[in-house]
Amino acid sequence: QELVPNGTKVDMVTMLEKAVSYVKFLQLQVKVLATDEFWPAQGGTAPEISQVKEALDAILSSQREQLD
Repeated sequence: QELVPNGTKVDMVTMLEKAVSYVKFLQLQVKVLATDEFWPAQGGTAPEISQVKEALDAILSSQREQLD
């Protein structure tokens, strides 16, 4: 709690829940960015940033629905 800003104002359970949620979010980002769909084959062209953002938003929203 000492390492987290305002950590003394939040109970330990809430802080751990938020930490777990953030780690899951980071794992999801790694999973998404590791997929071949986002990276061009040799000689191919990279996807538009808007395509990547749309895909990330869709994955994140579906992930949020699963958590609720």
